[in-house]
Order: sequence, then structure tokens, then C-alpha cells
Amino acid sequence: MAAASSERRDNATREIGPLRRGGHSVRTLDGRESEGFARWQALYDRATAAGCGEIVAPDEEGVAATDELLAAALPALLRIGTRLSAAVITAADTRSRKHLVREAAAVVRLLDCALTAHARDNGYTPDAWRTNAVTFAWSFADTEDTGTPRLAATVDDAVRDVGRAFVALRRDRLGVAERLSDALGRMLVVYAVTAPGQR
Repeated sequence: MAAASSERRDNATREIGPLRRGGHSVRTLDGRESEGFARWQALYDRATAAGCGEIVAPDEEGVAATDELLAAALPALLRIGTRLSAAVITAADTRSRKHLVREAAAVVRLLDCALTAHARDNGYTPDAWRTNAVTFAWSFADTEDTGTPRLAATVDDAVRDVGRAFVALRRDRLGVAERLSDALGRMLVVYAVTAPGQR
């Protein structure tokens, strides 16, 4: 009886094969992909494309170290949090909204590059952590209030995640990937909510 239960659990959670999307490999459970996940994966891909060159030159992204990319992301994270906390984003303030959307996309891209750099330097593939970020964003946006005050708190949480990733760099390989994935998921939510027509 226990063996059958264990086998069902193993079959329910085994990863079948990667799907290719936007240059990233995304694994799904039992080969099924939900529409919700697909939408959030597309948002992830759009954000990383839209953030190209906003903070770090594209040719520098591929050679930069994890800590350099995280350091580049922090000022933008703080600006985004400040803007959201001040609630300057209104329907009439399209200039400020566009700037916020660009910076949110740039942060998603930099965090993705930091995850890629960390994976490269530590001998793992970042695909499962990207999937975790997309899943986090999808479930967060479906269950949490995504109004301006909550988004500001979400950015604060992302700043904490980046800080924890810095602390973990020298001693906790999985801790870095986990924190980067959490920060990516949070900032993907911010991008999706602030970008018109993205969600």
C-alpha cells in the first residue's frame, strides 16, 4: 500500500521534459501546461526582453558576476518602491507609469541575468528556479491584493530577497538561487500590474 502511494506521488511530481520559450527551458509537471502558467511565462519573457539595456549594457550582462548584477538592480528596486509608496502612479500620470514599467522590466532582466550568472558559476541550470519565479508570480497575483500599497510592500520584499542573496553568495549556493527566484517572482508581479494590458 505504501509503495503504491509513493509511486503515485512520484508520478504526480516527476518532470517530463522542457518546453522552449523565449530562449529559456521551462519544465512542467506531467507534461501539462496550464493557461495561467503560460500567460505568466509570456510575461516573464516580455519583461526580460523589455528590460534589455535599461540598466546594464546587453554585452556586459553575459560576463558580469552575480554580485555586480544585483548591485545594479538595487537602485532601480528602491526607486520603484519609492514611486509606489508615494502613489504617483495614476491613470493620468502616464509618463511616470512608463518609467516604472521600464524599470520593473529592467529589474526582472537583471535578476534573471544574476540567476544565470550564479548558475554558470556554480554548475547548475537555472530553469527550475525560473519556473519557480513564474509560478510564484502567478499564484501571488491570483491570491493577493495587487493595489499600490501591496505592490510597494512586494518591492520591499524583493529588496530583502536581493539583500539575502548577497549574504548567501559566499556560503549558500541554493539560498542565492531561492532568493533570486523569489525576487524575480515579486518583480514580475509588479511589472504585470503596472504595464498596461500585460495581465
